[in-house]
Amino acid sequence: MKNLNERGEILNQAALEKVDDIYWPLLKRVILEARQTFGDNLHSVYAYGSIAEGRAKPGTSDADFVIALKQPDAQMSSQLEGISKRVMAEFASLVSKIDLPAGTCADILATENLYGWGAYLKILGLPIFGEDLRESLPDFRPSRLMAQAWNGDLRKDIENALALLAAESTEEATHRTIRGISSKAIRSLFMLKVPETLDWTTVFSEQAQQVSEWFPEQAETIQALTSARLTGMPVSEFREVLQRFSQDLLVKFEAELASAVDNKNE
Repeated sequence: MKNLNERGEILNQAALEKVDDIYWPLLKRVILEARQTFGDNLHSVYAYGSIAEGRAKPGTSDADFVIALKQPDAQMSSQLEGISKRVMAEFASLVSKIDLPAGTCADILATENLYGWGAYLKILGLPIFGEDLRESLPDFRPSRLMAQAWNGDLRKDIENALALLAAESTEEATHRTIRGISSKAIRSLFMLKVPETLDWTTVFSEQAQQVSEWFPEQAETIQALTSARLTGMPVSEFREVLQRFSQDLLVKFEAELASAVDNKNE
């Protein structure tokens, strides 16, 4: 088993000592912005992804964070957008984009969000400010219920990506959209099968390699998504790749997820 403990539970790969020194000014700025924006309503801030796991590459990697609030905030969406814009303006040469989802502690810890918010924070999160909510969450084994919670909206995301590609005018925005949806497509297939293989990883290249082995008959489509994520692809060509994916692998993905949910409800 890889990155699992002796009970088959996923080990969090993030650690403060893994964060490269070059990223600490960014992390500190996000914390400062969050404290200034939300004041006493701020509970905690978490980094996740390649920066938190020590795999980030300056200038190409995303910066991923989660903000936990004590109480709901009606202005949260606009405030998060403001934080992202201000931080990105300062660190645009260091990261390709900033992801900054937020929710209340109650939402994150809610039973109905256990395999979504809960598992996400427990498995990926690195606390960089405030009390650690992960201590209130159980450990998680790979499961299709988790795959459903994280990636059940894949079809909708593909549709949104196609709409964005039709509207976007800058090369940077186009590449960001292609990179994002390619990552999610590969990750979704990986999380679908990992409960059977018990071989967990958060590294995209390793996920893509596993998926290629699990779906050899769709190797061309999987390789195209992998290449698009890493180096980009002309929009017209990428649309064709997404169409092939939607007609075959996406249908299989949704069918297996539906079966997992049905079995849970029996």
